[in-house]
Amino acid sequence: MLSRGIFGMEFDCFYKLTNDILIPSLGTYPWSLGGNHPPSTINGGKVSNKGFEVVLTHQNKVADFQYNVRGNIGWSRNKVLRMNESPNVPDYQKRTGRKMGEKNGLHYRWIVSVR
Repeated sequence: MLSRGIFGMEFDCFYKLTNDILIPSLGTYPWSLGGNHPPSTINGGKVSNKGFEVVLTHQNKVADFQYNVRGNIGWSRNKVLRMNESPNVPDYQKRTGRKMGEKNGLHYRWIVSVR
């Protein structure tokens, strides 16, 4: 069956390291130390992206009926490796070491029951 080419598989993997991402320089220093300067951007970010994708295919012809089936699955992760952050920021508010776009800070969920 494999020699007739009715089954196929593709595998792709990637790793990308992005340096010198433009980020705002505000919030690095508190206002008491001159942190209220005009907005500017600096090359201060570094992010890694990695992942893979697998594609499985099947095609066959039965009499006059021909069909194709294709499925894929993928996985990817990104992580902020370096960000221009104040050293006085608590760990739960830092973006370095977290996923891009991940919410940071304290989060609460409220469950309300109405009778």
